[in-house]
Parts: sequence; C-alpha cells; structure tokens
Amino acid sequence: MADKVVVPRSFKLLDELEQGEKGQGIPHPHAGFISFGLVDSSDMTLSAWNASIIGPQNTNLGDRIFSLSVITNETYPEKAPRVFFKNKMNMPCVNQTTGEFSKLE
Repeated sequence: MADKVVVPRSFKLLDELEQGEKGQGIPHPHAGFISFGLVDSSDMTLSAWNASIIGPQNTNLGDRIFSLSVITNETYPEKAPRVFFKNKMNMPCVNQTTGEFSKLE
C-alpha cells in the first residue's frame, strides 16, 4: 500500500495564488467570472484573500458582482477556509449578520 503524499499548506496556497494571478484554475464555464488574490501581497502566511464573483449570466444575478473575503488557517486544505460575503446576501447558507458562508447540511 502506498503512503499518501501530503503537500505542504504553503505550496498548495502558492500554487493557487499563481493560478489566480494568471486567470487559471477556474473550470469552464466559470472562467472569467471569478477572480481572487491576496489582500496583502506581503502576507507570508497566505491567510487573507479577496475574491470577486460575477453572477451567473442570463439570470437575475447576472448583473451583480459579489465580493468575498476568504480566510485560510493552518488546517487548510484539509478543512475549508472561512468565506465571508461582503455584499448583503439573502441565502440560507449565509449568516445575515456576519456574511459568513456555511455549508448546508
């Protein structure tokens, strides 16, 4: 049985940052509608990110741009980052006070 190779957190985040800066890593048909990057380019922990999502085209959300804050900690990528919508979102998976996204169970 082969041992599982664990990629260090910083390597994974650096790869994701590079893909985001180059506009890569977003699958079709979402390419061009999602962007992301570090809040502070000198953040050596790679923990605070900003993201933008353009709403799905040809829907009532298609003319909106959603801004998000993404916080990774030492448990990433084993556990999902914390994601906060900066825009007001009326969705059951978004805390109406904090804007934090929570997975629907």
